[in-house]
Amino acid sequence: MSSNIPGGFIAFQIPGPAHHHPVILGAIIDHLAGPSTLDAAFTLVDHAIAAAWSVRPSSLRPLTFSQFHDLVINRCYGEAVRLALVVDVDFDRIDEISAAIRVALRADTDLLGRQPSE
Repeated sequence: MSSNIPGGFIAFQIPGPAHHHPVILGAIIDHLAGPSTLDAAFTLVDHAIAAAWSVRPSSLRPLTFSQFHDLVINRCYGEAVRLALVVDVDFDRIDEISAAIRVALRADTDLLGRQPSE
């Protein structure tokens, strides 16, 4: 994921779709997150996606875990990573990130036709 480059620079790859990279990069800068913190944030988000899948809205019940994971990655990954950094990558706060994922999916206007009115 990350590697040190001579001259004091650190290079890392931001996972996820490119349209989420500006949000993630902004969060990295805001929180002065280093490579180990970023690795932990990405892991926390993956765990939060799994938690959100287990309590996903009924309209998304037909999705397999892989399909749900891909949906979250495409729709709200950047915000989930930003929130992981806001909570200082505290795995005890996974429910907050999972809830934010569920709220984001319910609010997604492209998915509204498939969402219940919960």
